[in-house]
Amino acid sequence: MQNSRLVDEKISYWMIGISAFMWIVLLFNPAMHHDMTGHDHSHMASVATTIQHTLPGMVWNWVLMVLAMMLPKLIAPIQHIYSSSFKKRQLRSAFIFISGYTAVWTATGALMLTSLMLMNHLIPGSILPILITGIVAIIWQFSPLKQRFLNRAHGHRALSVFGGAADRDALFFGFEHGFWCVGSGWIIMFFPMLLPHGLWHYLVMFFVAFIMISEHMERPQIPEWRMRTGMKLLRIITAQTKMRLGEVFR
Repeated sequence: MQNSRLVDEKISYWMIGISAFMWIVLLFNPAMHHDMTGHDHSHMASVATTIQHTLPGMVWNWVLMVLAMMLPKLIAPIQHIYSSSFKKRQLRSAFIFISGYTAVWTATGALMLTSLMLMNHLIPGSILPILITGIVAIIWQFSPLKQRFLNRAHGHRALSVFGGAADRDALFFGFEHGFWCVGSGWIIMFFPMLLPHGLWHYLVMFFVAFIMISEHMERPQIPEWRMRTGMKLLRIITAQTKMRLGEVFR
């Protein structure tokens, strides 16, 4: 039990550490200094040409953003993988799981980015997409359907431990977990992408990540219309800080 607890702690530290590194990459990545809406491209260019030349780089930035924001959410699933796998396969299965999870978000991101570029060509400079997305995000945040997706994300499938079956199960587990995460957070992830690059863009990204991680830490709830504040993570951080300070000044 003690060994299992130590492994779980190491997984937590590694995932949070890699996430922090990804945040640093995002902040200092020159490519991110152009907003993800395609504003730097001439409106005279055709939509198809713009998408062809800019979408791959934008998708790469999207992948970095997903890893930075989502890796802490994957601590529990990866702990499940480690507890269900032989030691020599643990890292491999975790990598396959993350690859499957990221693939789902990447496909979602490609659709979102294409939509952004189309909107930028059709209604350049308009705040209408931001307003509409904000309203939809608030409605979705309180909806019972969102809660259903959150509940399903807590389910951890049984995993095979040998050969190709283990790889397949880890991959499908990643696909499955990614699908439920996209279902619960698609619109709140879309909102920061509408904002121009700058301080507010990153602050909103960080706030969205905080909310999504906190929601994932909540216990499954009955799907119904209700306010979800997503403040469990803040309560945990506050309690841990008080405990640490108490130990220091005791």
